[in-house]
Amino acid sequence: MERSFLLGWLRQNGIRAPRQVVDTDLLTRWCMAAAGQPVRADYVPLEEAVAWFGLPPHRAHHALGDALATAQLLLAAATKLSAGSPGEPPRPLSLSDLLGADRALARLRHERDPNPSGGRWRRD
Repeated sequence: MERSFLLGWLRQNGIRAPRQVVDTDLLTRWCMAAAGQPVRADYVPLEEAVAWFGLPPHRAHHALGDALATAQLLLAAATKLSAGSPGEPPRPLSLSDLLGADRALARLRHERDPNPSGGRWRRD
């Protein structure tokens, strides 16, 4: 689930937020960067993420449609990330890997531009 959406909803409803969240937005940005696209610091809308992975569209901004799209997005991202790079053997992906998507993105960003001229990497 996209972290900022979840945390906002929980806060709004007086529910204590979990300490860790598997964020499908961060996973999407990690997959895009791993595929050679620039490392994005901005949010990837659910509809764009679904299209990028080639997943079937669901009714957008509808609870069931968004839930199905998010579930498929999680499976697609985990599958793509565990497949590894071309020429490398697939590797098992752990929950720790999924929870560490922000660190993976920061690492990719640093590898591509070790001396960024702009501000700090933003954690969503």
